[in-house]
Amino acid sequence: MPDDLLSARPLHSHLKTAALLFVLLCGMYWLTYRGAPQSIDELALLSGTESFTKAGNFENLSTFNYYKGLHSALHEPLQMILASPLYALALRWEPVGILHLVWTFNIFITALIGTVFYLGAVSLGYSRPTSLVATLSLGLASTLWPYSQTFFREPLTALWLLVAMLLALHLGRAWRWPLVLGLVVAYIAALSTKTASLAVLPALLLALLPANLSQVRNLRWGLAGVAILSLSVLFLLNLLADLNSFDQRFSLHIYLNRIQGSDGNYFLNVLAAYLISPGRSLWTTSPSLLLGLYGAALLLQNRAYRAALLPLLAYGLLAAAYGLSGREWHGGRGWASRYMLPVLPIVGLLLLPAWEQVLRSNHAARFAAGMLLGGGVMLQLGGLLVPLDTFYGEVSQRFPERALEAFYDEAVWQPQHTQWLIHLQHLRLDDQEIAWGVAEPGAWGYLAGAGLTLASAALLWWQDRAGRAASGLVLPLLGATPILMLATLLTLQRDPRLLGQRDDLHQLLAELKMREGQNELVLLSTPELNHFFFNYYKSANRWVTLPHAIGERYSPEQVPIVPTDVPDDRLNFETRDNIDRLALRFAGLWQVETLSPFQWWTYRPVEHYLVRHFYPLESLEIHPTLRLLHFSPQRAPVMEYVIAQETRASRWELVGGWTQELSPPYNFGPGLELRAYQMPNEVERGAVLPVALNWGIPLQASIPTDYNVGVYVFNADGQQVLSRDGPLQGGFGNPVTWVRDVPLLDNHGLRLPAQLPPGEYEVRVVLYDWRDLVHLNVRQGERLLPGDYAPLARFQLR
Repeated sequence: MPDDLLSARPLHSHLKTAALLFVLLCGMYWLTYRGAPQSIDELALLSGTESFTKAGNFENLSTFNYYKGLHSALHEPLQMILASPLYALALRWEPVGILHLVWTFNIFITALIGTVFYLGAVSLGYSRPTSLVATLSLGLASTLWPYSQTFFREPLTALWLLVAMLLALHLGRAWRWPLVLGLVVAYIAALSTKTASLAVLPALLLALLPANLSQVRNLRWGLAGVAILSLSVLFLLNLLADLNSFDQRFSLHIYLNRIQGSDGNYFLNVLAAYLISPGRSLWTTSPSLLLGLYGAALLLQNRAYRAALLPLLAYGLLAAAYGLSGREWHGGRGWASRYMLPVLPIVGLLLLPAWEQVLRSNHAARFAAGMLLGGGVMLQLGGLLVPLDTFYGEVSQRFPERALEAFYDEAVWQPQHTQWLIHLQHLRLDDQEIAWGVAEPGAWGYLAGAGLTLASAALLWWQDRAGRAASGLVLPLLGATPILMLATLLTLQRDPRLLGQRDDLHQLLAELKMREGQNELVLLSTPELNHFFFNYYKSANRWVTLPHAIGERYSPEQVPIVPTDVPDDRLNFETRDNIDRLALRFAGLWQVETLSPFQWWTYRPVEHYLVRHFYPLESLEIHPTLRLLHFSPQRAPVMEYVIAQETRASRWELVGGWTQELSPPYNFGPGLELRAYQMPNEVERGAVLPVALNWGIPLQASIPTDYNVGVYVFNADGQQVLSRDGPLQGGFGNPVTWVRDVPLLDNHGLRLPAQLPPGEYEVRVVLYDWRDLVHLNVRQGERLLPGDYAPLARFQLR
């Protein structure tokens, strides 16, 4: 058995074995590929990845509906940066979904953890069989496997911390400057992926100290390593604290304040839950690690104290950090102990001496270890093949009065209520959560995963027997692995879990792709289409998911959360505020509306807000309940509902100046009056001509029906060159029911083609009955105007 640390053996002879292990793990993970989100946190990371790929920042635009705010903080950015090449590839590879491709990130990262673990094991002096079996135990019988199917940050954090610990252990034995640089880079990478890595720093610093403290030279180098790593961490924290002032996750005084104000009972409860509870400890959710306790005992017996205690110390420190934080420690929606995953491979180092001893032992010991390994694999299958909602729904049903408390108490300490047992009880091979169950045809995914697994396993077995013949196949198989995996994603083009089977949504994207310009923003009125856009919207433009409107009815029976007659108040304040702020940054606004004007019970607050505050350009009906609306982001004059502070009396007040009052007004048909308008005198070719109309309905007027309004542009020769038609105020301004003597504001945007010649143009306005298209006659004062139109104004096109 290796001593505390033997000198590192040459690794070149093990690289091909490590590559085959990478392929084998990728193959196994591909067999259970999910390709679908399970948590809001995953979508937030995907949103940040999208922002970094498209705009170089980390805004959560596409998950605004969850967080109700937009920010651009450098919030632990490394995973989003490293995943951005996959996102960029998906944008350019039309047949493959963006979310589908980005969700392969952790498959490669988790397989890489196995590769690094194997190389670290042989570098520590363990045999090839021992290192192989221990790597497979870690990769297939621990919670690493289920988390390879997610987009959480924990697998990437675990990779960096494993690299850092291995390098620190080697530096504790022999000083090498390249290893020092590697350690600093790996730990800073871990910290930039998840700040909880800060808790593991004391274990790394202890690992840097030499095994023999009496040797002055080694002690000097060890203390130098401690100083270099500590100063590097302090520099990074100071740098990111300045850049990331919004969140303050990199501010040391925040953590010191939490420790100072921590509760002793809470700390002990969290520590006990993570270290020894049946529901949340690594030992029960990754039972193969129980063999690591035997490995720790063997190391202590051989006086390899650091190798025995440092993994346990890292585990204890991370658990203690969550106990001291005073914040939610449970890990949120996920499988088993997500927050402990970053130290799981480090704890897995204890498997090495255990498996070395087991492989030398009798059949009974091997059988017992094999049963433990098999149990661990079965338990992870429960996390892979059973929906996460099963556990949360079951516990809520068992403890309806306890609510969330049951997840922190009974589900942690009582085995019959733990997540892993509930999942095993509901394990059904025909109730799979994996993607190949919905793929067309799903057999290709299974064949790809099985082929990679069997081919790599065969080469691992054949490697020692066939020598160069087997070795020559390793690199081709390694290169074919990502190609084969990504090619099978073609079978998921119509993923029903992400609404990929809906032809109307694909038609909407086709229309949007054909019509949208540069630097435009797409607004999803409700979150229902969020997953579809994450996977299928392939544009350089951005999109934002708006939350459900508080004043909307989504069915005839539903009562709005906030009943109100004020249109703007039917939207959350955050939604209104951020639409206004985003409009300042983008050249155009597209709205995807899933409610129809013909659904009489709906208010459509987002559409109503955009129609009132901006200039509508066009409207496309994809389906009776799916429309695509285009707006110019220029702000229009608006009527606001105000309450006087002195008298508390309410009234409608016109906001925004009007360039021209019409005196006398244009009078259309039975009494609709065009009293004022706003329009620029000069416009550039290719720009939007904003036309705001101020209609009035006299008290005595009787309007028999609603009307469509036409805004037409004519050149100096009297030829019509542009038009826009539609109902008054986008359908929200019904003159039949409109309050008399309250202005009806009606906005229209007309994009002037770039090929129009410069010169003077005239804007004319008509009203007509949408049923027969007959224009209403127009009067100004006592004079009947010819042509049944109102000559509104002239403008210069430059």
